[in-house]
Amino acid sequence: MIKTGLINRKGGVAKSTSAVNLAAVAGKRGYKTLLIDLDPQGSCTTSLGIDELAIEHNFILEDYAATRMFLEKVPPSLLTIDTGAGFDIIPAGSDLMKLEQFIPTVPNGDSLLLRVFNADKDLDYDIIIFDTPGFMGHIVASVMNVTGDYCISNLASPGSTRCLIDVLEMSSSINEFRESLGSSPVKLRGHFFCRAEPQTRIHTEQDQEVAEVLHDAHKKDFYISKATDIQQSEKHCRPIVTLMPEHKVSQEYEKLFDELFKELKQ
Repeated sequence: MIKTGLINRKGGVAKSTSAVNLAAVAGKRGYKTLLIDLDPQGSCTTSLGIDELAIEHNFILEDYAATRMFLEKVPPSLLTIDTGAGFDIIPAGSDLMKLEQFIPTVPNGDSLLLRVFNADKDLDYDIIIFDTPGFMGHIVASVMNVTGDYCISNLASPGSTRCLIDVLEMSSSINEFRESLGSSPVKLRGHFFCRAEPQTRIHTEQDQEVAEVLHDAHKKDFYISKATDIQQSEKHCRPIVTLMPEHKVSQEYEKLFDELFKELKQ
């Protein structure tokens, strides 16, 4: 089972869009895929129309909320919903921000989610992708501990490299804890730019800056182009890779998936 999280210390960097579309690519490829929405904004949940789905099929969305894994230690396998887009989701729910205060009250709270996952013997997926908040906190630390693996979605802006510092520092801190337990270190699967305009000077400059920090982990040639059609796909509550599979952005997500998950070809 592959588990990874989409992480950055700020919002508006297409984490949720990338999580949804990478999950959709995985589903199209025939991999049993779960997307877990741990972003308090619930962008994955709303962009896929899960709230409307709950009304249509007469179930209570909060019964499947991701918070229940923390607050009630509910196994994730009991919280999944079929999105109809080729993969399942555990939706955000309405009170994810409470977790930032709750997790520190639990002994070894940042590993609570890991313990819940390890106890779930019925969780059967090929790929699990987590969407996360746009800040470094206990939810992100929890995801890193579960996955041991993360991706950074980013924008090519003057703050691109500054945004990496907090992520790398948290990863380093978690690795100290994991080393004490004899666990393998958290690894960066890849960094990529979204809403990219590769012909611009700022994109070229940020490509070089990030590569100096992350080296091969920066996926220089696997950016996601800026396109208004992504917003159009969200209006239809479908990932762009399934709504418009021939679209340039859809093809870029397909190529990015292949680059990020190279082990699936082995």
